[in-house]
Amino acid sequence: MPHPLRVPALLVLVGVVGLALRLFLAATFYGNFDQQSYELVVEIMRHGDNLYAETTRYNYAPPWAVILLGLSLVADGLQLPHLVVRSFLSLVDGGNALLVGLIAARLGYDGVRSALAYWLNPIPILIVGFQGQFDTLALLPVLTAVWLVSQAPQRPAVGWIWLLCTGALLIKHLIVFQVWTLLLTLLPRRHALLAFGGALLVWLLSFAFFLPAGVEGILANVFAYNGWVGVYGVGRLFP
Repeated sequence: MPHPLRVPALLVLVGVVGLALRLFLAATFYGNFDQQSYELVVEIMRHGDNLYAETTRYNYAPPWAVILLGLSLVADGLQLPHLVVRSFLSLVDGGNALLVGLIAARLGYDGVRSALAYWLNPIPILIVGFQGQFDTLALLPVLTAVWLVSQAPQRPAVGWIWLLCTGALLIKHLIVFQVWTLLLTLLPRRHALLAFGGALLVWLLSFAFFLPAGVEGILANVFAYNGWVGVYGVGRLFP
């Protein structure tokens, strides 16, 4: 029979491996176009200029830019902005892994295996450690909302869940479908529409500080943004 202390030690080891993989990629690779965009956004914010009027390379609501500005203050001493941003996102992803495990356990599955399966999944490792994408940051409040639902499925904390869903939209609005699905699952359709509309209204109001000078950039680079500027992956095999 294995010694009981070996199981926690193994969990710690796996946790360290998952974190080390993310941080190794973050430290070794500078990043891509997005990392350059993050640094450009920070420069604009530091000069107090209008984010949406000065660049076409920011396609989201203001909160992520504010977070980047805060992280840049830490990066100043290290001179490694890409490492600081992706280290922060790695810690956030650790929270996601924990929530996945808690939700799975609440639903009767193996919470530890579920958390580890997420933590060692190469897709989030590459998204966070190599690409520096912040989708996992937007996912954190959604997973927190799902965890709250799992705690009291008959009497969910609708107010907190709405705040979390709104926060997710403010971070990255591409998570809109997950937010709508969660609200529709919890509430009658009419109430879900009202809650969803309220969240979208808050998202829209977050741009108010950058109006009117930034209106053209907001419309072109946020609302009309299209990431598909070329042919990717298996699409190269087709005419």
